[in-house]
Amino acid sequence: MKKLLSAVTSVAMSFTLMAGAFASSVSAAGGLSAVQPNVSLGEVLDVSANRTAADGTVEWLIPTVTAAPGQTVTMPVVVKSSSLAVAGAQFKIQAATGVSYSSKTDGDAYGSGIVYNNSKYAFGQGAGRGIVAADDSVVLTLAYTVPADCAEGTYDVKWSDAFVSDTDGQNITSKVTLTDGAIIVKKDNNTGKIKWVLDKVTAAPGETVTVKATVDASGEGTVAVAGAQFDVNADSPIVYDSAKEGGAYITSLTVNDAKHKFAFGRTTGTGIVAADKATVAAFTYKVPSDCTEGTYDVKWSGGFVSDADGKDITSRVTFVDGSITVKNDVTDGKVKWVLDNVTAAQGETVTLKAVVDDSAKAAVPVAGAQFKLQAADAVKYSSFTDGTAYGAAFTKNDDKQSFAFGNTGGKGVAAADKAAIYTVSYTVPTDCPDGTYPVKWADTFVSDTDGRNITSNIIFVDGSITVGKPVTGTVEWVIPKVDADAGDNVTLQVAVKGDADLPVSAAQFDVNGATPLNYQESAGKPYGVDLVVNDTKQHFAFAQASGISKTAKDGDKLFTITFKVPEDCADGIYPVTWAKQFVSDENGNNITDKVTFTDGWVRVGNPPTTTTTTTSVTTTTTTTTVTAPQGGIIWAIDTVTVEPGQTATLNIKVVDVD
Repeated sequence: MKKLLSAVTSVAMSFTLMAGAFASSVSAAGGLSAVQPNVSLGEVLDVSANRTAADGTVEWLIPTVTAAPGQTVTMPVVVKSSSLAVAGAQFKIQAATGVSYSSKTDGDAYGSGIVYNNSKYAFGQGAGRGIVAADDSVVLTLAYTVPADCAEGTYDVKWSDAFVSDTDGQNITSKVTLTDGAIIVKKDNNTGKIKWVLDKVTAAPGETVTVKATVDASGEGTVAVAGAQFDVNADSPIVYDSAKEGGAYITSLTVNDAKHKFAFGRTTGTGIVAADKATVAAFTYKVPSDCTEGTYDVKWSGGFVSDADGKDITSRVTFVDGSITVKNDVTDGKVKWVLDNVTAAQGETVTLKAVVDDSAKAAVPVAGAQFKLQAADAVKYSSFTDGTAYGAAFTKNDDKQSFAFGNTGGKGVAAADKAAIYTVSYTVPTDCPDGTYPVKWADTFVSDTDGRNITSNIIFVDGSITVGKPVTGTVEWVIPKVDADAGDNVTLQVAVKGDADLPVSAAQFDVNGATPLNYQESAGKPYGVDLVVNDTKQHFAFAQASGISKTAKDGDKLFTITFKVPEDCADGIYPVTWAKQFVSDENGNNITDKVTFTDGWVRVGNPPTTTTTTTSVTTTTTTTTVTAPQGGIIWAIDTVTVEPGQTATLNIKVVDVD
């Protein structure tokens, strides 16, 4: 496969320019060691043919922030109005005399580490990748210290000596608006308040999304934070994946992935004032491919924030929850790359196919891609075979399970729906325990004809290998139909119908009563364990101890749910319905499709009975005989029978009489 030499050349060019900026200190003892781009020619793709200079514009904004003498302040350089594909840049950012540089933290805007030396910064994508950064993403976060004896006033923080390049190393600096910022120094009255806000994002089933926690410092005053601890949890079935620090408080994040607990603390106890839009942390979640549509909360809990003296300042920080809204129709302009979910027996070798799902007819042209596959340790990688979806051979590194392809000449190919990208085989050891073992995409990068990063246009759906006997059986959960009068409190007993052979370990769901029914309370012990109740959301859940599942018998009680019927409620039938259901077995397998959820209702008073009247229709057909002349034809119109209100389609046929 032809290698991406021109892209590598452009990266080398960019880093030569960067080295020029650092020429006086790169080789000095104790000085900066420039990090070389991580380019492996065996894994780089040819997507460089016929490139043109990048189009578009972007603004990089240094904020204006307020800090008190003796405080350190962080300033995220934020992307605005972004439509320009940027591959690399170098620039200076300097603050006015009186405040001093403290540190920098890499941002998420361009996917590359920031090289720093003496007010000079640089970054460059390792494969000449042009990235159109998302609006409000962060190029880098700067930290400055305000001396204790600093005079009050405004201290500018300014750009200079900027050079920005595209995929081919061409100068696109004129297309980047560099907006200066400032640090306003004034005494702190210790009454300021801020918010930590979790994003509200939208995702498709199968998509991996990031929910950032950002600082809202738009109010009066400042808050100097030295440390914090908190939990962040998403509603099931959204799956937590990872978390990392964001740079707002210039310290690493301590992470307990199992319990979703997080903390940070300054070792010196110095309080940090974070600017508006600074990122506290970023949390990554996986939306299951079979997740039902709906909004799933991502919530803070157990928050504690302290200042430089260890004092509790939690009351000055408002924790604002976020959410992940799952929609099936957000795939406009996107395609899915979907890995199989397969079953296997111990000792068996199984094959998973990765296919294109373009049911949205997005027809995304892909010129090249590179990715890794990560399977659970319990199953062993065996082999990889090319597919035909994009018409290019793969470069494979079996040891690292790293794969790449690139079309000759950088040609973009829009793969057909259901086309096979590749197949991958795994061997299940003979002593492998029963369970479901994920096979995941990782380190993904997809590019178009011009080498631009279009990874966000691909939704990567992970697969799995389920070892052992497949889950069998069914069960029906029934909300009853009950009668009530206006003003009543009415309780519905939700129960199992029929003896069930489906082993259930855990479940979550909503139950909603139609307006004007007012929800009151719920309680129960479904499958012998306590029902967990969120009265505000009418969201319910239960779970057995790890590794346990149970079946149920006809009439087994699941839980009760009580509604208040208003005094002025009109007679009628008011549905009580299930929503957002997710049921799993002891291995965490989704068995929701094996549960029948039967809705119920509350009938108030004596609603009118609907009567259906059937009217007989007598159809009279008159036949007319038509004789065509010798050598002629007849155009015959069909005769059809329809009911009133229907639309009739009549075909006109040509009849050759010869």
